[in-house]
Amino acid sequence: MNKQMKKRIYWALMLLSAVGVVSACILTLIITIRYSTDQAEQTIRDLTNTISKTYSYVDSDEYVNLLVHLPEDMRATLISADGTVLYDSDATASEMENHADRPEIQEALQNGSGETMRKSATVNASTYYYAVRLQDGGVLRLARQYSSIRSVVSGWLAGIVVVM
Repeated sequence: MNKQMKKRIYWALMLLSAVGVVSACILTLIITIRYSTDQAEQTIRDLTNTISKTYSYVDSDEYVNLLVHLPEDMRATLISADGTVLYDSDATASEMENHADRPEIQEALQNGSGETMRKSATVNASTYYYAVRLQDGGVLRLARQYSSIRSVVSGWLAGIVVVM
C-alpha cells in the first residue's frame, strides 16, 4: 500500500470519526433538552397539584403568602371562576385582562386541569402553563418561561462541547 493510499484512508477515518462524535453530541443534546423540559414541566404540574390541595385549608391571605414564596422563575396566578385575576406574581392583578379565554384555564375549568405552551401576553416570552381547578371553582395556574428551563441545559452545553 503506497503512502498516498494510507493518507486517504487516514483522512477518511478521521472524517468518519468526527462525524460520529458530532452526531453523538447532537443526539445527546437533543435527548437532554427533551428530558430536562419534561422534568421541568412535571415539577410544575406536581407543585401546582400540591399547592392546590391546600386551598381549602387556609384563608386567601395565607394562600397568597404561599404563592409569594415560590421560586422567582416561577409565575403564580390565582383566577376566579369567571376569569378575573385575583393574584399574579409578575403583574398587578387589577390591571390584567380577564383570563377566561386562556386555553389552560378553559381546560382546567372543564376537566380539572389544563396545560399549554404559548407566548405570554404579560411577560412576552414563551411560557409553559399548568392550571388546576380549585374547590371554589377558581383556578390556580403556575408557569415557567422556557428560557429558564433552557438555561439549565445551556449549563451542560459547555461540557458537551468539551467532550466533543
